[in-house]
Amino acid sequence: MTDPVNDDDALAAEQAMRLLSPQDETAARARMAADPTFARAVEAWDERMGGLYEEVTAVAPSPAV
Repeated sequence: MTDPVNDDDALAAEQAMRLLSPQDETAARARMAADPTFARAVEAWDERMGGLYEEVTAVAPSPAV
């Protein structure tokens, strides 16, 4: 069984997937610079998600959006 995701791991995943607001991303980048454990967690998520990024093609939203 896998361990539940903790807040730090969730934040690392959100940073890796570029889901954070600009303000939160700035804070996460500062934390990555100061906290090697957090930086490694973001890097691990980057590696996990890397294949998905290659498979996704950007699509412009329709005018209705």
